[in-house]
Amino acid sequence: MNVQDTPKALIAVEGANHYSITNQDRDPILPTLDQTLATEAFGRWGGLFLRSHFLYDQDAFDYVYSTGDNLDPNVSVISQTPLG
Repeated sequence: MNVQDTPKALIAVEGANHYSITNQDRDPILPTLDQTLATEAFGRWGGLFLRSHFLYDQDAFDYVYSTGDNLDPNVSVISQTPLG
């Protein structure tokens, strides 16, 4: 809610915790998603988000804001794009 400008997205890797991509887990809630899958999801989604915003890559933008969460069973996305 604090981010007012669009486009914006909240991308959640389901079953991962804050330490899912590290070799030490200090979170009291253990991850339920395999570390390899979590690392791949964080890397892919982070890269696509950056491509969409810094390189203006329309395919990456469409994946992040329109289609990706339907294709990736480990991720859920809440997003908002400008009207128009």
